[in-house]
Amino acid sequence: GSQPDEYTCYCTNTRYTGTNCTVCGLSCEPGYVPDPSCSICVLINICEAETPCDNNGVCILGSQPDEYTCDCTTVITLDIQEQTVLFVISLVNLVMSQILAVQYVLSSTYVKLRHLVRIMEYAY
Repeated sequence: GSQPDEYTCYCTNTRYTGTNCTVCGLSCEPGYVPDPSCSICVLINICEAETPCDNNGVCILGSQPDEYTCDCTTVITLDIQEQTVLFVISLVNLVMSQILAVQYVLSSTYVKLRHLVRIMEYAY
């Protein structure tokens, strides 16, 4: 600059930006931050980095960045169409299981009847 107290920094390390080349310019995914040397991204919160809990469970971060527990007590709210679809699916599954059970009974009864017919044919 033109004044003795003015200066301009040219950041030669491309990872750093800012007036004094102190701002890490490394872009990290959610749940990660740049390490102190601004060379890699490190995990700080697994709950933000991924979705470790299934069935809408709520991820609760533990004492370490990669430790978590899942709170499965949250209520899943579904609209009426989603509830209807889930009900129909469960009803179809129930009917299919009943059909398979009846099919098994009929099949085993048929086998027993065929066996009985053979015995009767042999006897006469």
